[in-house]
Amino acid sequence: CLEFDINELRKLCKEDAKVSFYFASYIADKLLVRSYRMSESLNYSLDIRLASFVLQHQQKGIYNIPHTDVSEYMNVSYRHVLYVIKKFCELGILTK
Repeated sequence: CLEFDINELRKLCKEDAKVSFYFASYIADKLLVRSYRMSESLNYSLDIRLASFVLQHQQKGIYNIPHTDVSEYMNVSYRHVLYVIKKFCELGILTK
């Protein structure tokens, strides 16, 4: 989330094209990431998304991000994340 004084930003952007380019690039990147995540959540099941997330965020085979953070990031309920993690453990994909 960004918060800035719009009048001050306008002034900076008019004075320096690099500032304008930086903000435009930053916002475009944020929108692309958000768009990708939204399409990912619409096209793939939580099982696939969670498996991918765990692989991306593990360090030396250890994954330790709080389930509440994961559920918020993936826009699903905490219980749904727990259910899928339990299923992964039962299948031998993850161990506690």
